[in-house]
Amino acid sequence: MRGPAGGRRRRHHPPGRQRTDRPPPGPRHRPQADRHRLPGLQPVPALERAGQHHPRAAPGTRCSTQRAEEEARELLSRFGLADKAKEHPDRLSGGQQQRAAIARALATRPELLLFDEITSALDPELVGEVLDVVEDLKQRGLTILMATHEMGFARHVADQVCFLENGVIVEQGSAEEVLTAPREQATQRFLARVLERS
Repeated sequence: MRGPAGGRRRRHHPPGRQRTDRPPPGPRHRPQADRHRLPGLQPVPALERAGQHHPRAAPGTRCSTQRAEEEARELLSRFGLADKAKEHPDRLSGGQQQRAAIARALATRPELLLFDEITSALDPELVGEVLDVVEDLKQRGLTILMATHEMGFARHVADQVCFLENGVIVEQGSAEEVLTAPREQATQRFLARVLERS
């Protein structure tokens, strides 16, 4: 048998199968717009993001787009973002991004909110505005589970505090008990380090 005298070789891939000899797209292969997206935030205006997460705004439900937008505007206004409804995330400050994210979460009408170090990436002057929102939610009766290193805030707002070390609960009790008069040495050492830095 004689091979082909010329031309190109093409490999046939049956329908439904993908090529495995092509490297997965990395940062260099992504569209230019994708490279500048903020982690965890898509380039969608704050109003649209909050409205998308309304519990009755899903396809096939009876809630109108207008009603979902009205409630999204109410949430943004409640957190001082009424004038930012059409802004994209990369045009908001860190504190405004966090408040918009909280508004988006509240659009689903949750029974419980989980906050994981929501102030860790913020400039010091922006921390207060986010913590004010959290305190307001707590006063309105919403249950919140929050991981934080803001000891002063935890002492002021929390009902119950758990101190964890290496993923294990070392001590738990009221904020007054754990953060003012801790019993465990690990808790005492941690609070002493926090006070040294403050």
